[in-house]
Amino acid sequence: MAEGGERGRSWYLSKEEIEEGSPSRKDGMPAAREAQLRSVYSSYIRDVGRRLGVPDITIATGTVLCHRFYLHQSLLKNEWQDLENVVVFGLVDILG
Repeated sequence: MAEGGERGRSWYLSKEEIEEGSPSRKDGMPAAREAQLRSVYSSYIRDVGRRLGVPDITIATGTVLCHRFYLHQSLLKNEWQDLENVVVFGLVDILG
Protein backbone atom coordinates (compact mmCIF):
# COMPACT_ATOMS: atom_id res chain seq x y z
CA MET A 1 0.00 0.00 0.00
CA ALA A 2 1.23 3.49 -0.80
CA GLU A 3 2.63 5.60 1.98
CA GLY A 4 0.07 7.91 3.51
CA GLY A 5 -2.72 5.50 4.25
CA GLU A 6 -5.52 4.04 2.22
CA ARG A 7 -5.45 3.84 -1.56
CA GLY A 8 -7.96 6.65 -1.99
CA ARG A 9 -5.91 9.06 0.09
CA SER A 10 -2.62 8.85 -1.77
CA TRP A 11 -1.61 10.36 -5.08
CA TYR A 12 1.19 7.82 -5.31
CA LEU A 13 0.29 4.29 -6.34
CA SER A 14 2.54 1.41 -7.32
CA LYS A 15 2.33 -0.13 -10.77
CA GLU A 16 0.73 -3.22 -9.22
CA GLU A 17 -1.93 -1.13 -7.44
CA ILE A 18 -2.80 0.59 -10.70
CA GLU A 19 -2.82 -2.53 -12.85
CA GLU A 20 -4.47 -4.95 -10.43
CA GLY A 21 -6.64 -2.63 -8.38
CA SER A 22 -8.27 -0.39 -10.95
CA PRO A 23 -12.06 -0.24 -10.80
CA SER A 24 -12.24 -1.25 -14.47
CA ARG A 25 -10.26 -4.42 -13.79
CA LYS A 26 -12.40 -5.17 -10.73
CA ASP A 27 -15.47 -4.85 -12.98
CA GLY A 28 -14.04 -7.48 -15.31
CA MET A 29 -12.40 -5.40 -18.04
CA PRO A 30 -9.32 -7.12 -19.49
CA ALA A 31 -6.03 -5.26 -18.98
CA ALA A 32 -5.43 -4.97 -22.73
CA ARG A 33 -8.83 -3.32 -23.27
CA GLU A 34 -8.26 -0.89 -20.41
CA ALA A 35 -4.87 0.08 -21.85
CA GLN A 36 -6.43 0.50 -25.30
CA LEU A 37 -9.16 2.81 -23.98
CA ARG A 38 -6.62 4.88 -22.05
CA SER A 39 -4.66 5.33 -25.27
CA VAL A 40 -7.80 6.21 -27.24
CA TYR A 41 -9.01 8.89 -24.83
CA SER A 42 -5.52 10.34 -24.46
CA SER A 43 -5.21 10.64 -28.24
CA TYR A 44 -8.67 12.19 -28.45
CA ILE A 45 -7.81 14.89 -25.91
CA ARG A 46 -4.50 15.59 -27.65
CA ASP A 47 -6.02 15.76 -31.15
CA VAL A 48 -8.96 17.98 -30.22
CA GLY A 49 -6.78 20.17 -28.01
CA ARG A 50 -4.29 20.76 -30.83
CA ARG A 51 -7.05 21.55 -33.33
CA LEU A 52 -8.35 24.14 -30.88
CA GLY A 53 -4.88 25.61 -30.33
CA VAL A 54 -4.64 24.56 -26.70
CA PRO A 55 -1.08 24.60 -25.29
CA ASP A 56 0.53 21.18 -24.84
CA ILE A 57 0.90 21.65 -21.07
CA THR A 58 -2.85 22.17 -20.79
CA ILE A 59 -3.54 19.09 -22.91
CA ALA A 60 -1.18 17.05 -20.72
CA THR A 61 -2.90 18.31 -17.57
CA GLY A 62 -6.30 17.27 -18.95
CA THR A 63 -4.95 13.82 -19.80
CA VAL A 64 -3.48 13.36 -16.32
CA LEU A 65 -6.78 14.36 -14.73
CA CYS A 66 -8.57 11.72 -16.80
CA HIS A 67 -6.06 9.06 -15.79
CA ARG A 68 -6.56 10.07 -12.14
CA PHE A 69 -10.34 9.89 -12.54
CA TYR A 70 -10.14 6.34 -13.91
CA LEU A 71 -7.94 5.25 -11.00
CA HIS A 72 -11.09 5.61 -8.90
CA GLN A 73 -13.89 5.08 -11.44
CA SER A 74 -14.56 2.23 -13.86
CA LEU A 75 -14.36 2.65 -17.61
CA LEU A 76 -17.27 0.20 -17.77
CA LYS A 77 -19.51 2.50 -15.73
CA ASN A 78 -18.30 5.88 -17.04
CA GLU A 79 -18.13 6.33 -20.80
CA TRP A 80 -14.79 7.82 -21.77
CA GLN A 81 -16.43 10.00 -24.45
CA ASP A 82 -18.49 11.83 -21.82
CA LEU A 83 -15.52 12.58 -19.57
CA GLU A 84 -13.20 13.54 -22.42
CA ASN A 85 -15.72 16.00 -23.85
CA VAL A 86 -16.03 17.63 -20.43
CA VAL A 87 -12.23 17.86 -20.25
CA VAL A 88 -11.99 19.40 -23.73
CA PHE A 89 -14.68 21.98 -22.97
CA GLY A 90 -12.89 22.72 -19.70
CA LEU A 91 -9.63 23.30 -21.56
CA VAL A 92 -11.35 25.71 -23.92
CA ASP A 93 -13.03 27.48 -21.00
CA ILE A 94 -9.71 27.90 -19.20
CA LEU A 95 -8.23 29.56 -22.27
CA GLY A 96 -11.35 31.45 -23.29
